[in-house]
Amino acid sequence: MPARLRRIGYIIVLIVPVALASCDDGQPTMVSNSAIIRPSHASNPQPPNGANIFPAVVPSQIPFHVLPVFGCPSASPFETSFSLVIDQRDGIDVFVHEVGFRFIDSSGFDSPLILGQRDLATLFGSTLVVGGTSRTFPFQQRFGCGLSSTPRLMIMQLHMFDRHGRSHERTLTAHAAR
Repeated sequence: MPARLRRIGYIIVLIVPVALASCDDGQPTMVSNSAIIRPSHASNPQPPNGANIFPAVVPSQIPFHVLPVFGCPSASPFETSFSLVIDQRDGIDVFVHEVGFRFIDSSGFDSPLILGQRDLATLFGSTLVVGGTSRTFPFQQRFGCGLSSTPRLMIMQLHMFDRHGRSHERTLTAHAAR
């Protein structure tokens, strides 16, 4: 009889953790602007891996303009205009959380710039890109403290979250217009 009780004890030890884990719905929660974002349970769920996120910089060759006022850090010496287009026509809802830029000159020096969630909300209001659509985020950025010449390259690090709280990162590159 003790061997049978021992087997039952082993079974209970194996089953209890599984039973407790099944109480979790497995859906991460993301808190954004004091609102809790929970996943929607649509009858036609989107791909879970977010592989269908297609961001692009438009135009692919961006203009860099030298500004007449030079006084880093209060006045940046360069400016550029471009758009970040996120194509979600085949994807899931995503929120743009952070955009990091590295503007690199011909000497290899770079001028980093990071726009966090608050900065992006100030510029664009909501940063939601609804699945089944595309959205354009127009940027007109001043930058360049630390550069020795006009930039030749911009590298953009894009950090997004989907409605399930999963993180998605993409890196985009744009060259200087000639």
